[in-house]
Amino acid sequence: MFDPLTIHHDECVRQVVEWHEKVPKEKVAAAFLHSLSTRKLHLRSALSSWG
Repeated sequence: MFDPLTIHHDECVRQVVEWHEKVPKEKVAAAFLHSLSTRKLHLRSALSSWG
């Protein structure tokens, strides 16, 4: 399905921290609230993952 990817732990952590800094908490909260009215459950996981 996906091509294999090899990444070292430190690089993975660096990328996660970089992505976390790019996504404002207001956008994550808005996605969660949107999920409540649309039943798009995949949007709810962002809230617990972001925090």
